[in-house]
Amino acid sequence: MEAAVDNSKISITPMKATFIPLALAGALSACQPSSPDSPEKLKAVIVSYFDCVSRKDFARMKTLTTPDFLIFENGKVINNDGLIDIIKGSPITKATYSFDDVRINVDSNSGSMIYLNHGEFVKNDASTITRDWLESAIFKKVGTEWKLYLVHSTVKK
Repeated sequence: MEAAVDNSKISITPMKATFIPLALAGALSACQPSSPDSPEKLKAVIVSYFDCVSRKDFARMKTLTTPDFLIFENGKVINNDGLIDIIKGSPITKATYSFDDVRINVDSNSGSMIYLNHGEFVKNDASTITRDWLESAIFKKVGTEWKLYLVHSTVKK
């Protein structure tokens, strides 16, 4: 009987020795941050947002942003509803935006982007206006989707 007890002790010890390192390895890998996402995903969000501004697609604009989204524009704080009111009251009939010198940083849950924004606008009297801005944007990942959280915009001088 004593030999059987010794055998069971021998067979359990290797299981404990194997289980502990596996459990630790699993716990450590669960704590590792997930890999960063593609910068192109953030760029696609900002391009889509300004496309919606151009097309006056206000419902889609809101789906691309967090509920607490803000724009800091030349000393003013504007949310989506405020921007929508400005667009609705504007004499601009056509707007086109393009982005240059784009620099993006992204990790698994947040990202930032700095860029030059060039806008061309046609008024209802057919005159054309161009404007350039220095802008930065902050993004948050909500579930599996990237959302625009903040845009800071200053007219380029």
